[in-house]
Amino acid sequence: MVLSYLLLKYPYKLAWNALNIIKERKQSVFYAEDYLDMVVFKSVQKYLAELPIVAKNKVVANSFQPAYNPMKIYPVYPKAIITCRHVCHKFPEKRIVKFGMRHGAYHFKRLTNANNYNAFTKYFMTSQHEVDIAKKIGINTAVAVGYPKLDPAFNGEISQQDLSILSNHLGFSNNKKSVLFTATWDKSGMSAIDAWIDKLDSLTEAFNVMVTVHPWTSTHYKKKLIESQNIHFLSTSDTLAYLMLADCVVGDTSSILAEACALDKPIITYETKETKRSLDEISDLIKSISYQIDPSQDILNYLNFAIENKDEFRDNRQKANIIMFDKLDGKAGERAAKIILEYLPELDKRCIDS
Repeated sequence: MVLSYLLLKYPYKLAWNALNIIKERKQSVFYAEDYLDMVVFKSVQKYLAELPIVAKNKVVANSFQPAYNPMKIYPVYPKAIITCRHVCHKFPEKRIVKFGMRHGAYHFKRLTNANNYNAFTKYFMTSQHEVDIAKKIGINTAVAVGYPKLDPAFNGEISQQDLSILSNHLGFSNNKKSVLFTATWDKSGMSAIDAWIDKLDSLTEAFNVMVTVHPWTSTHYKKKLIESQNIHFLSTSDTLAYLMLADCVVGDTSSILAEACALDKPIITYETKETKRSLDEISDLIKSISYQIDPSQDILNYLNFAIENKDEFRDNRQKANIIMFDKLDGKAGERAAKIILEYLPELDKRCIDS
């Protein structure tokens, strides 16, 4: 049990109920612990009446500025919350309607305790296969909708013209292929960032190089990436267009690999050690969709080979996409919104507009 839950539970419940007596709680909010949460949610938000955004703290709120101003800072006492994090312990009143969704595609790490999911009214997962796995460990609130973060790649929101503009903005050479390197959190024990971080500068002569890493990545890695010559370190969490621009993706166990798979990109992965959160299912899936190498192998040769043979794992990627996403139709956000409206009909945009 989260210690903060014990500290918050009764003071929060007392405050919520007192406020509810004074004035019935009617407001629904979106709670964010990181800007990435909003990136995922925006494809759901478009189908709902606009929701106030509640930030974890002032630092998170400032990371949203000025696009989402004004914002509220936790604590708040709403009727309902929507969030991309396991934060029900921060909203311990059972009468609060709670919707959760993934901030990363599928479960590339072992699912946490079932209680974390069952605290939600509904928890949105990215496929029916994932829901079936969740049920086996006692999760009974899960429902499959897809992965809203990917919707703009499949519903036309991000066009080829947009990608061309982005490429020109980055100063990419049309004579070079583009590669995106990604890494999960280095302290998770499942990251391969050490395998490639010192090789990037040598690759820029042959490739346009982009890099994105987990938000919690240690400062010394980020500093090195920012200072690296001729690479494009992505400081934004909104990485979808950059993924679409890439001709190849290099990673480890990050869930961005699922996004690369959905976009049918050739993938290279580094072998990593098993940890308590590792899953054989995910290890096997990653192997099935990527060229897997160890740090001693020459990444340059593999990049050229993977791009030249981009169709080699296509059938496996398509099979994996069915497992992870059911279908990729650009409507995951709409499906999530429809379920939310069953519980919160007042968020129907048509009611607001009329």
